Amino acid sequence: MGLIMMITGMKFIYKSVIPLLLCSFLLTGCFWVDILADYRQNLVNAELDKKRAESSSTLPAESSKSEEAVASADKNQLTVGHLKKKYQVIEILGKSPINGVMDHEGFKARFTSRFTSDYAASDIISVHTDKQALPESDIYANTYFSNEASRKEIRIEPPSDGDSTYFSSKTDDLPQWNADSYYIRINYDLKTAAPTKLEKPIIIPFSIASDTDYSKNAHDRDTVPEPDILEEVSLNADSAIEEYLARFLIHGQKRISLQAFPEVQETEDVYDVFKKVVYQNPLIIGVEKYLYNSSTNTLTVYYQNPKKTMQSKQQETVQEAKSIIHSIVQDDMNDEEKRQAIYNYLEQNAIYDDDAYDNSLSHNFEYVDPEYEDAFSTYGVMVEKLGVCMSYAYSYKLLADLAGIDNVIVTGTLDEIPHAWNKVSIGGEWLNVDSTNGATNAGVPYFLYNSNDEMADELGYIEDMEYWLDEDIGQFIGSTNKHDYYVVHDLEVSTLTEYRDKLTRELQNGAPTISLRLLADMDEEDMEDVISKVYSKVAPELLGVGEYYEIGSYVVFYQ
Repeated sequence: MGLIMMITGMKFIYKSVIPLLLCSFLLTGCFWVDILADYRQNLVNAELDKKRAESSSTLPAESSKSEEAVASADKNQLTVGHLKKKYQVIEILGKSPINGVMDHEGFKARFTSRFTSDYAASDIISVHTDKQALPESDIYANTYFSNEASRKEIRIEPPSDGDSTYFSSKTDDLPQWNADSYYIRINYDLKTAAPTKLEKPIIIPFSIASDTDYSKNAHDRDTVPEPDILEEVSLNADSAIEEYLARFLIHGQKRISLQAFPEVQETEDVYDVFKKVVYQNPLIIGVEKYLYNSSTNTLTVYYQNPKKTMQSKQQETVQEAKSIIHSIVQDDMNDEEKRQAIYNYLEQNAIYDDDAYDNSLSHNFEYVDPEYEDAFSTYGVMVEKLGVCMSYAYSYKLLADLAGIDNVIVTGTLDEIPHAWNKVSIGGEWLNVDSTNGATNAGVPYFLYNSNDEMADELGYIEDMEYWLDEDIGQFIGSTNKHDYYVVHDLEVSTLTEYRDKLTRELQNGAPTISLRLLADMDEEDMEDVISKVYSKVAPELLGVGEYYEIGSYVVFYQ
């Protein structure tokens, strides 16, 4: 017997029942399934009405360059050329390092299937500066081989013509390719169905082709901001243009020239890169709108706060994030323990800002009043412990980045309402984590936690293509369900017998909150009969105080 309530605009049914009692009552509290309000819309909407007029206007001549760019930079200053060199693909001269171990075609296929999870560099292939290829000379000992487009990556791949091999690196620090020669050490025969360790490693020397001279182009000599905050945390970028934009946006630059990047000057391409950079960098705080002038190749960015205020919020955000990681992450934790510690922290210490959402809704998601702007940035949840889903997703990403957890922010919809969440890399797959919707905000513990794409889809999550480059977005696939919270803890039920047995087990274990996920339709009366019998047998003292409710396919019991 219970009271059923449908929340307007939501598909979820809330039900509160006291087994075996004649009365029923409504659970107190708000069980909102979170909704993304204005932040994402601000990035996309404002330019639709104003871009044409703005782009057709004539900007001052100096706006064709970034405000602080100079034609000639001191050699110690970071320049566009440095960034291009950092992300360039370097050609290996001489014998292909993979000949004798596998052919080019076999290597490419094996690379795709073999490196489905991260291996330490020295386990499979490593690069060294001495002929013996000793571990201490491994110049990439702290990076990984992976077929994923992650920020830290060593990738060996054959070019299309098959005549040579390319070795590329993406790391937090600029690679130092200054030695006369290098040595690749191959520890496994990768031609086999499974990697087979060689009795004797193969060591192959190679040299590096002459680097492109980035000092010849005036735009490549332009300086790039080096915000102090980046000495404490790393930014997220997979190319020179992405890091270039991230640095300027973290710095609070209003006008940003793209003349140094002729490959990214079409309006659609610029917006594609811009949105990825904004979504994947939590320290870009308070971007209000942006416009691109294709005639001058200049981005104009408007911010919600003055530069000093923005920098102050960045500093507070990073200090709080580092303090949190120091308190919740231990050196001996594995990656899953770190992920759960971060999720639990946000669940237990932040709440959803219903007022900010309501304010955004009142403005048709076009903007929010100034007092609610922080609710859509990292600062909201991280510092004020109050925000909407965008702030939760940013905060999760920043904390996960600091903990060394590979993750991305995902944008899309939840039940057709704009939403943001995260994906984490586990075993070569990208699984869904929504830190907004847990016990506190949605009434369901671990509503979406390490879940595959199929489960996310069943729960109403739909990704869009805003959070990553269109051409690369297909890489974030999650198929396995073996890491899902409800699978790991055996909390899924398909029959009434399973329902009875797992409810009994959890009650006997003394769990204060029990959440079960239903995989099949069950008769309501049969379920209530099971609940009454289980509580009568296992915990009769809870018959007058225990309560439960249903949210979609979840049944949650509070003792």
